[in-house]
Amino acid sequence: MELNNLEGISAEDKEGIVNDFKKYGVDVLDTTLEQLEQEGRVGEAHSIKGVLLKVKSTEATDNKVVVRGFVYKSAKGGIGTEVVVEYADSQWRVTKATATGIS
Repeated sequence: MELNNLEGISAEDKEGIVNDFKKYGVDVLDTTLEQLEQEGRVGEAHSIKGVLLKVKSTEATDNKVVVRGFVYKSAKGGIGTEVVVEYADSQWRVTKATATGIS
C-alpha cells in the first residue's frame, strides 16, 4: 500500500488505515513499487505477490473525501479507481467506487 500522496493525514491516521486492512488477515506494507523491486519482491512480467494499492490524489471537505489511485498486480494487470467516501449519520461510508482505467 502506498499512502505517500495522502495529504493532511497524520501518522496516527495512516497507521489506522493500515490496521483496518490488516483485520482481513493479510500482510500490509506501507511501501512503493520501487521499494518492492529493491527488496526483490517483483517477479516475472513485473508482477507482485498480492496487490499494491496506490493513492495518487485526494480531495477532502468536512464531510466528503475523493480518493483517486490504482490497484497494481503486474505490468499488465492494474486498474485505476476513484472512490468517494462521505460522512453522514455519524459514520464514513463509501458512496461511489468507479473504475477509471484498466491495463
